[in-house]
Amino acid sequence: MKLLEKLERMHRIHKLIKLEATGTPEEFAERLNLKRRQVYNILNELRDIGADIQYNTVSRTYYYKNDFDMEIRIGKYSR
Repeated sequence: MKLLEKLERMHRIHKLIKLEATGTPEEFAERLNLKRRQVYNILNELRDIGADIQYNTVSRTYYYKNDFDMEIRIGKYSR
């Protein structure tokens, strides 16, 4: 997978978690057209960079327990 695709996927997952609109792990994976294991791997990568991700069994969604945010900038910089 190319770096840009991976970053875009991670950012999409971040936005859904931020909105608390992921659904169950199975629904989340299906929505992203991924396997559940792939979603877990990406969640662990987000945890590695400081995201405290929890799952609410009542609301059936992942959410951030801490004030985590993510910004990705890609562009050409001139001097």
